[in-house]
Amino acid sequence: MNRLLIMRHSKAEPSGIAVDFERELTPSGRKKAINACKKLTKKGCAVDFILSSSALRAKQTAEIVRDHFGVLNDIIFDEELYYISAAELVEYVQEIPLALKKMGKEYSSRAGVDNFSVMIVGHEPAVSGAAYKLLDNSAKIKPEVGFGLSTANIVNMKSELPWEEWTPESIQKANIIHVEC
Repeated sequence: MNRLLIMRHSKAEPSGIAVDFERELTPSGRKKAINACKKLTKKGCAVDFILSSSALRAKQTAEIVRDHFGVLNDIIFDEELYYISAAELVEYVQEIPLALKKMGKEYSSRAGVDNFSVMIVGHEPAVSGAAYKLLDNSAKIKPEVGFGLSTANIVNMKSELPWEEWTPESIQKANIIHVEC
């Protein structure tokens, strides 16, 4: 079963202090990212791959996740994830294996080649918008996702289908991992 974890970067310094792309995590943001990892661990989640926006706050969040989970694969920092729309992010999810191959990444997964866990660390409104588009209308969390994700919160989705076949009807389990500081 493939698992997709869509995470909004953790709490960053306010805009206006630095150029948006260079905003860093605050100390409470670092703590919040660590707490998110702890919650994922309690739910039995593993992370095989991390695809992250190349904005500094997303990079720092992804590095905390990598260090917590001992991710075997390099983080793929992709500037496209900074500018991406929700619809484009859905397409991005469906092309995960192709994207990894194009980047020359040999993937090793704890669960095997066809079943792996990918975390995407990105920004609002794309992260909640993509999660919303991937969820079936009957998903209990869909209305909440529609209001956006708070920093360091994660939408956790699972499907037995290959990535390229992910649609709202293919998601078998979904929940939100809420994180407090």
